[in-house]
Amino acid sequence: TWAPTVKSHVTFVQIEEELTGGGTGGTGATAFVRGDDFALITSVEVTPIKGLDIRPTYAVLWAQGATSGAARVAVGGIPGAGGTPTFAAKTVGPGAVATHEEWRHTIGVDARWRLGPLSIEPTLFYQFGARDVDNPFGTPGADAIRKSDISAWLFDVKASHRIGALFLEGRYLYTSGNRPMDQLSRDTNYYQPIDTDTAYMADGWGNILAQGIDSFNGAFRTLGTGIGLDRYGRQQFGFKATYSLSPALDSYGLVTPAWTARSVDTDGTHVVGGTMNCSTHSADSTANPRGQGCRGDESYIGTEANLGLTWRFAPGLTLDLVGAYLFAGGALDTSEVRDGVLTKRRAEDAYTGVARLRLAF
Repeated sequence: TWAPTVKSHVTFVQIEEELTGGGTGGTGATAFVRGDDFALITSVEVTPIKGLDIRPTYAVLWAQGATSGAARVAVGGIPGAGGTPTFAAKTVGPGAVATHEEWRHTIGVDARWRLGPLSIEPTLFYQFGARDVDNPFGTPGADAIRKSDISAWLFDVKASHRIGALFLEGRYLYTSGNRPMDQLSRDTNYYQPIDTDTAYMADGWGNILAQGIDSFNGAFRTLGTGIGLDRYGRQQFGFKATYSLSPALDSYGLVTPAWTARSVDTDGTHVVGGTMNCSTHSADSTANPRGQGCRGDESYIGTEANLGLTWRFAPGLTLDLVGAYLFAGGALDTSEVRDGVLTKRRAEDAYTGVARLRLAF
């Protein structure tokens, strides 16, 4: 704390520790290459006037070889053609091993403005840098490594207003993405958080598209860990109304539709583990002409609707009840090859109901 209105924050994260192998300690593709990966996060919190907080932020991540899946969320692409980036060690010369370094910089601002019953909280981050990945078109010993340029955006703004017992909230989120046919070994345009702990948008903005209040059901695919849907980015609106029936009892409703920033190739196949691989199967032209050749054809993820209540019925005891329904969109469709024919699989709606009792003491 430098002054009543100025504070600075510094966080150092040791993501991984290189204890064995690495460098030239191994040979060929079997070498163990996991470096002393780290992240440094710095910010300055300034309050120029009462009610306004501004927090410029800069973060840098350095990784060598493979790293934590929280810091580098796996995404799909074109198998063997520049999608699904890999970072395994490859032989560059006799007894030598590729290092695969990544420098990822994030710069931006987080702010909050409160004026009586009105509150606005915008966040804007730009991510840039470069990372070494395995060259899917290269040959060991020659051009085994490619450098992929990082350039991605994240914008997230929340607004709220209280009118007596009614509390209204709105939210908009946008994060950039890659097209299905992009070679991720050249360009990385999807946003990569250092770590969201699987909980992005879990602060009351969903129970299916975000981690639910029971903490058992996380957001599906990469919505909670990587913010965007796979490599395709994300665009989402949220509208929430909470009414206080009494000081101890609140009821609320939420509607939040979501799209991808880049269209998804739904003629592709979904891989267990969360990634989506697009397909160059010749039957694309019959199943969906727009998707032929790994071209995106759908962007609507779906709309989630919630109804819930929170009842603080005794000191330290809180009961939460919520029901959520997802009207699934076309971007969640996938395909599979059956008897040589690419067959579309339509995404089905999903729903959940949760009751949670909390005791705080």
